[in-house]
Amino acid sequence: ELSAIIERQNELFGFISRTVENLNKLGKDNITLGAIKGRIKKINQQWEEYQDNHKKLLTLEVKREEFPYFRQNLMKAVDESYAKQIGVLLDLEIAATPMQAPSQAPHFPPELVELLQALRAQPHTQPPVQPVVQLQSQLPRINLPKFDGNYTHWPQFRDLFTSLVGSKPNLPPVEKFHHLKTSLEKEALQLINNLAITDDNYQIAWDKLKNKYENKRLLVNAHLASLDAIPPAKSESATELKRILLSTIEAKDALQALGRPVDNHEDWLVHKTTKRLDPQTRRDWETANGAANDP
Repeated sequence: ELSAIIERQNELFGFISRTVENLNKLGKDNITLGAIKGRIKKINQQWEEYQDNHKKLLTLEVKREEFPYFRQNLMKAVDESYAKQIGVLLDLEIAATPMQAPSQAPHFPPELVELLQALRAQPHTQPPVQPVVQLQSQLPRINLPKFDGNYTHWPQFRDLFTSLVGSKPNLPPVEKFHHLKTSLEKEALQLINNLAITDDNYQIAWDKLKNKYENKRLLVNAHLASLDAIPPAKSESATELKRILLSTIEAKDALQALGRPVDNHEDWLVHKTTKRLDPQTRRDWETANGAANDP
């Protein structure tokens, strides 16, 4: 029962945090007042279910420190996400609601009329709410990268995650942290697993990852090790030759991107690569270069 409830909680978290994003998918012309009201009703139902499930979890006799749900205080993260999403929806509802005709205007007490007039007379520091949704936590419709702590994969993960999540100014830090944790595995996840998912902890978690994996010396060593780890060809085939070539080029390009003088060590790379060729292909290579004076 515990696992099923927690799984449902994670599912509801995803629904709630993507409410405005999913509304945007309807397209500008389809974001009507009715559509906005429907999303408000739906997110309120999801939030109510989340709260009910949380109360059930609190009644279960379990060691809470053993479960990330309690340890990371996901209830707080969902609460903050719901507040941000419902705030955007309510602003949209107000902006999309037609103005009442003068004959239909309700009668307000004189004191309230004076207050409204005074407020209108004050200079506005905020731009008016637009009826078109400017997605608060919109992410591209592609899968986020995964990172398991392999140093050779860090630069690619860092750049992709920064582009898809980290650089989004309208995405709250608590949601960035949620996406970060779901993108990590194994050693990388263990590094930040003790941090609760909160606004403040997102930058702390990201800095911990950068401090560990943004180490140029270790990155260079990892790529050199990947060159040594390329398995030799199992047979004389184009597939095996392509595998060795692509693996070597990948490591070479990575070292070059780190500013290493790879072009000055081509002889070494050729030597490392030819050692992995199958016997027949290597003989053909030696025959083709046998008469050459330069390596």
